[in-house]
Amino acid sequence: MTERYLPVPVWNGVTDNWEPIDFRNGQRMGNWPDGFDATLLPVPEYSNGNCVQFVRDETCTREGV
Repeated sequence: MTERYLPVPVWNGVTDNWEPIDFRNGQRMGNWPDGFDATLLPVPEYSNGNCVQFVRDETCTREGV
């Protein structure tokens, strides 16, 4: 079976960049898919502590990540 999981982009306010986070087995750093350019993601205009997360599923919110 083909692996189809995509990491969740999480904004790191300390380094001011997006990080690919894998939430399947806890929260750990993953890898961007081949050919993906994280510099094309928007820079957030807000922050919650030191990071901001966009969630693909609108029914699931994550505050304080």
